[in-house]
Amino acid sequence: MTNDLRATYLNGVKEAQKASTAYYVDGQDSTLTDEQYDLLVAQLERLGDDNNWTEHVALVEEVAAGAANGKGDVEHRVRMLSLSKAQNAEELDKFIGKMNVHAATLLIEPKLDGLAIVGTYKDGKLVQVATRGDSRTGQNVTARAKQATIKGLPQTIDYKGEIEVRGELIITRTNFETAQTFRQAQGRTAYKNPRNAVSGAIQSKDETRLEGLVLTFAVYDFIPLSGAETEVASYTTQLEHAEKLGFITAASLIPDFGDVTLGEKVIKFGELKDTLDYPTDGVVVKVDSLALRAKLGNSERHPYWAIAYKYEAEIKETTLLGITRNVGRTGAISYVANLKPVELAETEVAKATLNNSRFIADLDLRIGDTVLVRKANEIIPEIVGVNFVEREGKNLTPYVAPTTCPNCGSDLDTTSSVVWRCLNPECAQANGIIHAVSRDHLDIEGLSTSLVERLVEERFIEDVTDIYGLSADKLASLKMGRYKKDGSPVLLGATTAATLYANIQGSKAQPLNRILSSLGVRFMGRTFGRRFALHFKNFDKAVNATVEQMQQVDGVKDKAVAIREGMDAKQNLLEKYRQVGFEALKATPEAAATVAAPAAAAMLTGQSVVITGGVPGYSRTEAKELIEDNGGTAGSSVSSKTTLLVAPADERDTSKAKKALDLGIRIVTPDEFLALLGK
Repeated sequence: MTNDLRATYLNGVKEAQKASTAYYVDGQDSTLTDEQYDLLVAQLERLGDDNNWTEHVALVEEVAAGAANGKGDVEHRVRMLSLSKAQNAEELDKFIGKMNVHAATLLIEPKLDGLAIVGTYKDGKLVQVATRGDSRTGQNVTARAKQATIKGLPQTIDYKGEIEVRGELIITRTNFETAQTFRQAQGRTAYKNPRNAVSGAIQSKDETRLEGLVLTFAVYDFIPLSGAETEVASYTTQLEHAEKLGFITAASLIPDFGDVTLGEKVIKFGELKDTLDYPTDGVVVKVDSLALRAKLGNSERHPYWAIAYKYEAEIKETTLLGITRNVGRTGAISYVANLKPVELAETEVAKATLNNSRFIADLDLRIGDTVLVRKANEIIPEIVGVNFVEREGKNLTPYVAPTTCPNCGSDLDTTSSVVWRCLNPECAQANGIIHAVSRDHLDIEGLSTSLVERLVEERFIEDVTDIYGLSADKLASLKMGRYKKDGSPVLLGATTAATLYANIQGSKAQPLNRILSSLGVRFMGRTFGRRFALHFKNFDKAVNATVEQMQQVDGVKDKAVAIREGMDAKQNLLEKYRQVGFEALKATPEAAATVAAPAAAAMLTGQSVVITGGVPGYSRTEAKELIEDNGGTAGSSVSSKTTLLVAPADERDTSKAKKALDLGIRIVTPDEFLALLGK
């Protein structure tokens, strides 16, 4: 896989991290809408799964989970799953065709751009409002929601018993313009976009965010928990009950297109969406029958009975103001275009990803050019072309990428035409620490990207080992880069610091393979970390091994030279690792090997296993480690080397399942797979 794709992936992780922190932790304006965030996560998951990259797990999911650890004090009775995304019309057609096989009646709703919330009513009284949060737990915003003016979320309804209503909290275009005028008349900063106006009103502690706002709640799920009508046959019937009680349903916002096919409705809605008064850029297609929904079931993240589809994104012109270079964790140089701000998909875009120096040269980019920018389904803004007519007469100079590092000034390794690297190990300070503490390596819960960056900026740490020298009191004094109304800095605080300190100390028990992979040496990821630990059984033997010795490790071969060079460049860090007190570094070779080796009664020895659709109770990374812990090899695609495919019973018509059948490969369900391993 090309390094430019890797750079794009990491840039996407960073954008998701920024959006997650604003949305889940700070309750402030975010650069991404709810739907855009979900699409970005879906893209990162696909890239991660295809290439065995895992940064998105720690940098996206961990931040979202912060809502549960901090403000997420409401546990959802049923997970608020996100929807799988059709990235194009072909994928939508494929979903519709699959549902037609089940003779399903399908409905469409607008894909609304707001804040997902759930309201709980007991004996007709609204008793609780919570955000979606991390899907399992959300933030209790009852008091704030009752303060706000919200159409479609009545304080009382005519119902005996308990129900939940789930839906999207939005602001119509008309009400947004009114609120914007009011806010500016008060001398306050204008809202960035409708979605952020809604999010800030409900999650921010700033009381002014409620003033002048009229919000709307559109229901897309109606769940009777007790009382009358606890069982109905269809989603349509559920929505009819909701409307009789005074709720606005998302389905009711779809115009009446008459007696036309579902596909025609999707096309017609796309033609009208920009003229509607509510924020939408797509549709949701759902199965109507609740019994069929139960039969189809859910994956770990998404239901199999619904899909979201976003219409083709717009392309706009703007001016290229400059190009910024950054240094990644492995020294790779990435490029970011600085643009004259332009509005795309109701968000202001001022930056766009540039893959590498060759990409820039191929486009013949020049500072001052009028460039074509899109967000498309890839979410990460990108330049797709140049308006050469506008360039005429401007005497613009072609951009030539410098061959020195933007951080330290040393000469770059430019032997690859795809990616240039800085070989100075001190350049990617914060990125190296972020990598080390992530979930796949030292797994220090609560140590998010933004927190690592604050620790570096405040000069608390220079490398990952410095974290272990921080006391709880020192952590509590960390300035968070924000200020209270009285001008004093916001600190991390004693409670959070105590928890973080305990997590840091607890990470000293991580096994040898995770310690090795945390070093940030090129190629020494999760897989080779486990293989090195199993082969050498000792930290010093692993990091001091010669190229020839490393080549004896399964799969290393010609990568040994780069690994050896990486270890040589980190000699100072290796010595500091020895002083941390990692238990695996003190363990006997036999004990260290046991930590990383497969179980004695490994059930998958010699097998190559591919998982599609997920395994209940395990993340994708955890499922792969489960395979490796039992002696197997985790694969991402079905090939002649694959010996076992794990796939849900209702996904036997996928390309992976069909290929497995053609090759005579054994297929088991996730439950059968866990039973095989005694789980």
